[in-house]
Amino acid sequence: MEIAKKILVLITAVTMGACFGFTIARQLGLSSNDWHILYVAEDELMSLEKDRVKNEHLEDRQLFFGQIDKAVNLAVSLPKSYQNSTTKVVYSMSSVKGKNVRSISKEIHSKIIEELSKQ
Repeated sequence: MEIAKKILVLITAVTMGACFGFTIARQLGLSSNDWHILYVAEDELMSLEKDRVKNEHLEDRQLFFGQIDKAVNLAVSLPKSYQNSTTKVVYSMSSVKGKNVRSISKEIHSKIIEELSKQ
């Protein structure tokens, strides 16, 4: 009988400890609703750039004003300013779907064009 009581006390203590630990972890930690994923998609950037070039004058039709290397560097560096403790930025070939996920490709494209047109 003593062994059964000890096992019952042990199981109760472990269960209460697990519940307490889970509650504290949940209060201190971030839930999945607190996270945001932003993505920059290569195909979205290229589509936006092709649309921009279509509207240019015939003699000016160059992707990213002919400054491809600088455009690539900007496409990698500019999104870093969006990242913080609850927001992560990912780079992808195409669109990304999911909860708390949104594209920043259009914003990044606008900033790239703004930077490149200054020169």
